[in-house]
Amino acid sequence: MRSGLKPLCTAVCTIAAINVAAQNDVDTIGVVGRRIEAVTVEATAVPQSIKATTPKQIVSETDIRELGLRSVADAAVRFAGVSIRDYGGIGGLKTVSVRNIGAAHTAVCYDGIVVSNTQAGQIDLSRFGMENVGTISLTVGQSDDMLQSARAYASAAIMNISMKRPALNDKKLRLKATLRGGSFGLAFADADCSLKLNDKNTIAAGGNYTRADGIYRYELENGKVTTTERRINSDVSNLHAETTFYNTSFANSTWDTRIYYNHSERGLPGAVILYNTESDERLDETDFFAQTKFTQKLSDKWQMAVRAKYTYSGTRYTDYDAQYASGKTTERYYQNEHYVSVASAWKITEGLSLSAAEDAATNTLWSNLQDCPFPLRFTSTSAIHAKYVSHRIEANCIVVGTYATDHVETGSKPADRKNISPAVSVSLRPIADKSFFVRLLYKKTYRIPTFNDLYYYRMGNRSVRPENATEYNLGLTLTTGGRGLMKTLNVTIDTYFNSVKDKIVAFPSTYVWRTVNYGKAHITGLDVTASAEMRLSGRTSLAINASVTVQKAVDKQETSVTYNEQLAYTPATNGNASCILRMPWVSVGYSVVAVGKRYSNAQNTKAYLIKAYDEHSLTLSRSFALGFCRIDARLDIKNLTDRQYEVIKYYPMPGRSANISATINF
Repeated sequence: MRSGLKPLCTAVCTIAAINVAAQNDVDTIGVVGRRIEAVTVEATAVPQSIKATTPKQIVSETDIRELGLRSVADAAVRFAGVSIRDYGGIGGLKTVSVRNIGAAHTAVCYDGIVVSNTQAGQIDLSRFGMENVGTISLTVGQSDDMLQSARAYASAAIMNISMKRPALNDKKLRLKATLRGGSFGLAFADADCSLKLNDKNTIAAGGNYTRADGIYRYELENGKVTTTERRINSDVSNLHAETTFYNTSFANSTWDTRIYYNHSERGLPGAVILYNTESDERLDETDFFAQTKFTQKLSDKWQMAVRAKYTYSGTRYTDYDAQYASGKTTERYYQNEHYVSVASAWKITEGLSLSAAEDAATNTLWSNLQDCPFPLRFTSTSAIHAKYVSHRIEANCIVVGTYATDHVETGSKPADRKNISPAVSVSLRPIADKSFFVRLLYKKTYRIPTFNDLYYYRMGNRSVRPENATEYNLGLTLTTGGRGLMKTLNVTIDTYFNSVKDKIVAFPSTYVWRTVNYGKAHITGLDVTASAEMRLSGRTSLAINASVTVQKAVDKQETSVTYNEQLAYTPATNGNASCILRMPWVSVGYSVVAVGKRYSNAQNTKAYLIKAYDEHSLTLSRSFALGFCRIDARLDIKNLTDRQYEVIKYYPMPGRSANISATINF
């Protein structure tokens, strides 16, 4: 036996020696050295949106550019389960609601820090431009990030607008300029600069100006008579500037500080009812904030994040009308917020982590309206997050505590609010070697009434109760591809049920939202998304994305006259699809958004019916080098079929529009 093994061992050693010699390309034993041919192994990476424990959707920088998305609202409407309320016109307000829980339950984060509006509780997405946006993501429930703020944990959904970081590489200075012009008198100019101060510090600064007259034509139906009218008082003038400092002076740390300023003056296009097409309302807004975020990896097991922010918001609303003694009325509002957040994460074992976050904020509101109590609110939000990760399972358990107290100068103050809200999310991988996941979510959220809900003299009620929402989600996700024509294919299917107690539903007017407490509402729905990328040839590819939402959102307060009726502005079905054909000489992007019929009132009668609509868009884009710079050129056509429709009843949206833009990168 041993004598039989000796030749075998000699042969094995000889082969090993030959392989070593071949790898070193040296003929050490008389055999000509040869390199072994490289073997390419293709594997499909699992996207974060597929393996996440909660539904997550992402619009990338490439999507933004090649689909001609002009605003954050344009991107948000492409997310499954999202509804956008748009007043129409260039200067129309745009707010977002996720799975019909309400806009006040959705946290809008700007580069990782939540944007606040304690007065109205909703963020106008039209104030955020797209020039330097890297990605826009929407997460239902909470993100799996262990270092997020307690305020983010406390939200029912999170929309995060992530800005692009300067990519200077070996260069010390990069310049970018954009010019755009188009329909409805649109003119836009943007300039940005990134400067590398040293190896540890970089500064990025930029600003843009937008103006448009906002005049467009629409058809007005009055019985059997149809007339063509011009949308007026929809002009906008907007000035925006930002400066960001990036610092990496400390080892294993990042420190970003951003200063943001935005000032807009715009007309508020009024509701079009019969022959009344006039509107003389104006809105001037100034938003300023300074925010900083510091992250530090203290060791292999410890890391921390500190966030701080100061926010100022000023609003002036003017209405010109003969009914006022001076011919006009002016309402002024000023908000201030001081905010700080500290989060720390500890890796207990290889698969188990624990984090804690604490947020504190003070908010004030000043108004020139009669009976304004000049409220001061202090809010404390705490969160504890336990996370377990293995090859087959990821689980998150979160508990959020909220405490808020108001102080007012006149009248009685509301009772203090205290609440504990738990959340559990799990992602299971049933088959170890397959990218197929099952995810489950249970989460409770708590929404404190806004200053408008409580104190606004036209509708304020200091007895308004906070909303309590409960979310349930069961989802299936799959990713595959990597062979033949299909490069990647991602599919998600999520069914959900939301229960809202003491729901506050907003009914829009031109400026102030009227609120009604429904007592109880149930929202049942199904979200399906699919994305695929295909290789058509060496330098030609096709990317396809689609999503559809089926939703039933009804009033479940048994004493209500609208019991079991669909909630206002909630379509039973809506969806969208897009495709991007990338070719060597041009990229062609096409998208369609379709929304089913809905009602402007919870009384689902014909008088309140809003018709279904679909809107098509087309974008042609190309990038090319010219000397020492790169030029990105783009042509966007929105509402390609010139469809007239309404998102908010009596507020007609623009018809077909086109704009052309050019960006020069130095």
